[in-house]
This record gives sequence, structure tokens and C-alpha cells, in this order.
Amino acid sequence: MHYAEPLNHAVFVRQTADGYVCIMPVQQDEWLGLFKALDLPNLLLDPALQTEAGIDTEQVAARVDAAFLNFTTADAARRLEDNQVPFALINAREEVPDDPQVKATEALWEFEHPWAGPMRQARPPARFSETPAEIFRCSPELGEHSVEVLEEFGFEQARIESLRAQKVVR
Repeated sequence: MHYAEPLNHAVFVRQTADGYVCIMPVQQDEWLGLFKALDLPNLLLDPALQTEAGIDTEQVAARVDAAFLNFTTADAARRLEDNQVPFALINAREEVPDDPQVKATEALWEFEHPWAGPMRQARPPARFSETPAEIFRCSPELGEHSVEVLEEFGFEQARIESLRAQKVVR
């Protein structure tokens, strides 16, 4: 894992033996819990990882990354939870629809597309009872609303037909 981009959230992702988790230890107790969960010594005190500038964070990350590979995602999650390390499971794409949180929040919307058939897409993340943000229709096909748009701009029907005949619009 490379850590050159300081604002890249990929630095929180760790691969396990069979998947991925996202961790974000911040407090010292969380780091100590992480080391305990992974059966690692306290890397913050390891003299081999000390530099004049402080702790060699790339080496710490490499040791943590290697340690995660010794555990399944389920085992890593249990160990992180037991040691109070902030973490989240990362679902594989095919697992997302069955995730309890996705189901509880109805985060996915399934509908019948007029010509593509059954589809699934994410709902707007923020939904409020007084100001609904639901999806009302599918994205239009190329040219589907050309007539309506041109009419809104004052084009006469004859001019619209001429533009369509010339293939200026669909």
C-alpha cells in the first residue's frame, strides 16, 4: 500500500485473507488495540521503526498490512471489535444488496426500466419526510425530450420538424 497521497482514503483499507476492512485508529488506545487484535507488538515503541523525524509510518503500515492477511474478514472484525478499534467491513459488490444496513435504509431502488428491463440503483443518500428526494423517472434517451425543450424555448412545430429532418436534433 502506498501512502504518497495524504488525502486518499485508500490508506484506511486493509486486505484480509478473504476480503477487506477499513480501519481508522486515531487515539493511542486504538492503535494499541489494533496491534493486540493483529497479534503484533507495540510498533510505536519498536526502535527499528524510529527515525529522526518520528515513527516510520510506511513500515508500520507494511507490518499492519501483512498481519491482516493472517485473518479472515470475520475474524479480523471480531478482533477489532473486541479491542475497540474503529473499523468497517467492506462489502464485495455482490454482497451490497444483502447488507443489513443497505436493506434497513432502503438504499437501493429496484425498478423496471422501459426498455432495459429490471434495474437497481442507489437512492439519494439523504431522504426527508417533508422534502422527498426520490427518483421520479429514468434518464431520458438521446432526443427523447428534444421537442419539449425546443417548445419551451419558443420554437414553432414547423421549425422543430425542419430541424429534425435536417438531423440537427433528434
